[in-house]
Amino acid sequence: MQGSSPADGSQAERVVVEGDLSRVKYLGFAMDRGTLSIRGSAGMHLGERIAGGAIEVEGNADDWVGAQMSGGMIRVRGNAGNLVGATLPGEKQGASGGCILIHGDAGGEVGASMSGGLIAVAGDCGRFAGVGMSGGILAVCGNAGRRAGAGMTDGVLVCAGDLELLPTFAYSCDYRPFFLRLVWERLRRIGLEGWIQPRQVNGLYSRYLGDANDRGKGEILLCQTENNA
Repeated sequence: MQGSSPADGSQAERVVVEGDLSRVKYLGFAMDRGTLSIRGSAGMHLGERIAGGAIEVEGNADDWVGAQMSGGMIRVRGNAGNLVGATLPGEKQGASGGCILIHGDAGGEVGASMSGGLIAVAGDCGRFAGVGMSGGILAVCGNAGRRAGAGMTDGVLVCAGDLELLPTFAYSCDYRPFFLRLVWERLRRIGLEGWIQPRQVNGLYSRYLGDANDRGKGEILLCQTENNA
């Protein structure tokens, strides 16, 4: 483990940990500043309740990455498990702020009950992506599993790949959302450039509103293929 401290001898600004930490839980729990760099894989509850600072993982991460985080940034350069940025058992709200970047695939229930912030998955994600969302943005560059957006009351779920819509989402329109262009450009700048295609930035999106079962005002934006854009 390596650390660096400011000249005045105050708390370390950066901590570097090397090795396989896939069985170590709660790394970066509730941190609010500085940088934690993990040169390997990380266990469950990585960055839980983080409020500031940055966590970087060069390998994979287990379930509950960034659970109930309110600020800061978490980057996983490999795959992530279930419940990225989600709520914890017995709680009502998931991530409320900050940014999570998954460079690989993610498991099920990504963004479950999130109310704010940004979660981006460069690959595919499992079932129930964005379940119970009440705010924030969940962007999936690959495919989303079944029942995406179930129970949404607000927020935006963006998918550039395939997504099987629930019948409780109603078609609204096709358009080019300007705010989404800004989101993609931001993700390009912070490291997902290789995953974002021109059609995602400039293309046409089909907008669906729901979940009607919960009288929701959530949005699912599906990027059209290049032939239809």
